[in-house]
Amino acid sequence: MFKSKTKILALSVLTLLGACAQGRRTLGSGSYELWTAQEICDLGCFSIQLNITKNQANIGVESLPNGYDGTSYRVLARPSSSNQFFILKEGITSTVGQSFSVSAPDSIYIEEFEEWRIELSENYDGNGFLAPADPLQGLALAQGTILWPELVY
Repeated sequence: MFKSKTKILALSVLTLLGACAQGRRTLGSGSYELWTAQEICDLGCFSIQLNITKNQANIGVESLPNGYDGTSYRVLARPSSSNQFFILKEGITSTVGQSFSVSAPDSIYIEEFEEWRIELSENYDGNGFLAPADPLQGLALAQGTILWPELVY
């Protein structure tokens, strides 16, 4: 009797572990694991909600500074294990009230990104005119560190 209870317990634990391992995959037909939206603000405000199933972030444009609506910008993010920012998307022209999605590189889970930066693809030159800017040199619209509540134990 003791051996059968041990086998049942072991089988239950393996089933539970298998279910956890499937957690990053789809939760069922047409359903996704979405995390609580977080907001970063500076000159503009953006809400970021992770879609764990698709390894993407849905970003909503909450506000932009006057005169920058429709201007090209990009999203960069840095995982907690690195000091390197990754360009997640460039050439975005979404305006206030719109949203867009960005995908993580294949080797990184979207929830690993803790520092997010949304910047114009341009910055002011020495004469006060907007000029093309390299990544991390664009005029920052918003930048912040996000501690996802779903990762806090």
